[in-house]
Amino acid sequence: MGGADGGPDGPPPDASDGALGDALSEGASADVTTSPTDAGVVIEASNSGDAPVGTLVITADATLTKNDDGGACAAVDSLAAIPNETAVGQSILLTASGIDPQGQGSDVTLTWAAVGSAGSLTDTSGASTTFNCAGPGTEMITVTASISNGGASCPAIGSLTVTLACNSP
Repeated sequence: MGGADGGPDGPPPDASDGALGDALSEGASADVTTSPTDAGVVIEASNSGDAPVGTLVITADATLTKNDDGGACAAVDSLAAIPNETAVGQSILLTASGIDPQGQGSDVTLTWAAVGSAGSLTDTSGASTTFNCAGPGTEMITVTASISNGGASCPAIGSLTVTLACNSP
């Protein structure tokens, strides 16, 4: 991941501190919106002008508590789409991580779901999967964390969603 200056050091661009705009080429723009949902947070980014298509990384600052029935629950704390837009016939690597209330990931299971008609996922569970673009359009990919062996996913922070774009070749 690169810093706001395009170099390899430092955190990736963050829309909240203006670094995203600094990372774009002159004349390009990006719009980032976040929307809390019952299933997590939806973050959508789009670009125009000469902005390069690249990697979209979502990092969540999750504070975990017990769920409503008193059991432990898990949350997704990062989601990366590399790249988040590509041509039909190409693939997009998706990686994520999840944590439990103790901040550990070893007892967390991640599941993936796709909504749309632009392509398909190669796997629906695990820390990574690949989305294969089969046709032009967009696809919403959601990753959900839960405690392994039938445990719960935390309400509002148990999932993250990213929108991918498949472009005509």
